[in-house]
Amino acid sequence: MAKYTITLHPSGTVFEGDSSKSILDSAVEAGIALEHSCKTGSCGVCEARVISSECNELDGGVLLTCQTMPSCSLTLEAEYFPELANIKCLTAPAKVNSILYKNENVISLGLRLPPRVKFDFLPGQYLDLKYQGITRSYSIASIPNRENTIELHFKRVLGGQMSEKIFSLIKENQLLQVEGPKGTFFFHNKKTGPIIFIATGTGFAPIKAMVSQLIQGQQLDRPIYIYWGNRSSDLFYDEQILLDWSERFDSIKVEFCLSKVEENCVGRIGYVQNCVLEDSVSLSDAEVYACGSIEMIDSAKSSLVNAGLDRDSFYSDAFVAS
Repeated sequence: MAKYTITLHPSGTVFEGDSSKSILDSAVEAGIALEHSCKTGSCGVCEARVISSECNELDGGVLLTCQTMPSCSLTLEAEYFPELANIKCLTAPAKVNSILYKNENVISLGLRLPPRVKFDFLPGQYLDLKYQGITRSYSIASIPNRENTIELHFKRVLGGQMSEKIFSLIKENQLLQVEGPKGTFFFHNKKTGPIIFIATGTGFAPIKAMVSQLIQGQQLDRPIYIYWGNRSSDLFYDEQILLDWSERFDSIKVEFCLSKVEENCVGRIGYVQNCVLEDSVSLSDAEVYACGSIEMIDSAKSSLVNAGLDRDSFYSDAFVAS
């Protein structure tokens, strides 16, 4: 196994890359948080441009840090998040503290960690849940609290290994294992214009956490738009929370978007990203936070950037049902 120097631009951060590991894994081991989401190469969030390399054929090209094992020293244009530098990924036991059936297809689980475990995270991040030999990733829907509890949302998935175990077997005080926090999806607060949250399905979970953080911290001086899209109105499982937010706070506007027409539907008809464009929300100094399917995220980023959003102000977390 060979070692190579990986330099990040514009931060100037340097770490050692291992030829037997992905660049992202080497960065994580060095305590350096590079932007990433799915870690499978599907979402493209970890894409980095090669500024220079000892392998000249790479110069000017792009690579996925989660998939690329270095074969030479590289200088990459890649965003580094110092906000995550002191947040350590750990593995810990957790017990089921509460089970709330939002409807027949969505469960909200409250997990309780041992008092001795200091599980620090930024709202928006995710964790890996391990149960009966199955591991799946889930966004954290809650914010850090004194009770040391974590909220996770589960959608019933036909044939999904974890989904079937959660919906059929889970009981209060059931022992599970969590590994995290993970990911680079969190509120950056780098602009002064509107904050636009876009979610589909249970991709609402990290959005709920980030908005809860803004409310708790009284960071409501910027307009906040929340767009939640689903295929049917019964999937708006936390509808009342959003309605309460919009009633209590003048700065929070909420839109429920259905991708197809149904009788007595809640909200409006249209893909969630198209609803944002239809409302002509100012994008020139906005930040967008999107969580949902890879298809939605790709479409939302492309259309919103074309409409005037700064490409670097689009933050996303690709959600994969399981």
